[in-house]
Amino acid sequence: MDSDTDTTAILSDSIFIKKQHIYHRISFSEILYIKADNVYLEVYTIHKIFVVRSSLKEYLTKLPSKLFYKAHKSYIVNIEHINSINAKDVIIGQKKIPITKDFKDFLINTMNS
Repeated sequence: MDSDTDTTAILSDSIFIKKQHIYHRISFSEILYIKADNVYLEVYTIHKIFVVRSSLKEYLTKLPSKLFYKAHKSYIVNIEHINSINAKDVIIGQKKIPITKDFKDFLINTMNS
């Protein structure tokens, strides 16, 4: 059993995230974005921030691919929470999140189709 198996378990509409020995069920729709910070991830939700020990790549596999995209080498975003897009960033709430050119092109093509 790897170290993440005991901290997160996937369900059809949510994921469990462990915080201080308690597993919190977080709906995918509540997750705004995820930021990589060394060997940890900061999972930003509508109400709280959770810290998880995992790689961004590994965590992305636990999330529904129709909602969550790797926007940058250090960020995964929930596209349902994107408020606006500029040349270098997406804005979720008040937070500017850097994006790659490929991700920007993907968003613009998706919006225009």
